[in-house]
Amino acid sequence: MPTAGIIKKGLFGGTFNPVHTGHVCLTNALLKDFPLDRVIVVPTARPPHKPVDYIADPADRFHMVGLAFENMAGVSVSDAEMVQTGPCYTIDTVRYFISSDPQSSFYLILGLDAFLELDTWKSYMSLVASLPLIVFSRTLDHASEKTAFENFLTSTLSKAYVFSEKQAGYVHPTLYPVFFYAARHFDISATGIRARIKAGLPIKGLVPDPVAQYIRKKGLYI
Repeated sequence: MPTAGIIKKGLFGGTFNPVHTGHVCLTNALLKDFPLDRVIVVPTARPPHKPVDYIADPADRFHMVGLAFENMAGVSVSDAEMVQTGPCYTIDTVRYFISSDPQSSFYLILGLDAFLELDTWKSYMSLVASLPLIVFSRTLDHASEKTAFENFLTSTLSKAYVFSEKQAGYVHPTLYPVFFYAARHFDISATGIRARIKAGLPIKGLVPDPVAQYIRKKGLYI
């Protein structure tokens, strides 16, 4: 639901190890439910906060993200973090986009699990001072997730956040608003997909077909 005026773009970062159908459906829903003109998917080369059992080569993950979103209107894929030589910190990526594209306003899209660890991130208060956050739920239990979201928001970030019916989000006198998005739940995880591949089980429907073909061709996650 884009609005007239300045271009609004959501930054959706992640390891995408691998990108899956849940990522694609979430991105499509965000474009419909928020006033975003575009979502920029930003795969990270070296996640500083997310150790996993096996991370595919950055080039392979970047290519798979491109395959997953290549035919989706309103979505682009950025290599902003792929070209970094060290750990990629979200605040640095956000500052890069804001400084390089002053004609646009940006939103940071992240899952509740990541949001609840925000105080461990580099310069985390600078994030909420730089752009609005869209925090999406990760399970069907939206009520308990919203409670956890609100508790963290007001106890860790700032007690001054209050819910605004007009903005449908949590506003602050000096910081940007934070939105809780009760996203449709997809029982899909990258961890589960990697486990299925390693066990020789099918992943049809869990990842876009071109991604599944690429995984088979390259022998990833076996």
